Amino acid sequence: MHGGKSTGPRTRDGVERIRAARTSHGFWSQDGRAFRRFCSALLRNVRQLMQLTADQEALRRKDPMQSGAVAGVAEGSATTDEADHADWR
Repeated sequence: MHGGKSTGPRTRDGVERIRAARTSHGFWSQDGRAFRRFCSALLRNVRQLMQLTADQEALRRKDPMQSGAVAGVAEGSATTDEADHADWR
């Protein structure tokens, strides 16, 4: 006859077996957690880089001569960014 639902492990050895079985593979494995930490850090860095780029662009648009973006470039010619990266197009 069945005794009902499980009440969980009753010994330390039983608890350790449950932990090992649950986290040996998949989402909660050590590799899975490390991968998610790496992805989170990568996304955080990308967001920071995007914010810095947006801030620099806003400064350049506000006052191009103060930001140093066009220092030494004659009026009417390409900005330093455009001249340096013309081969990207």
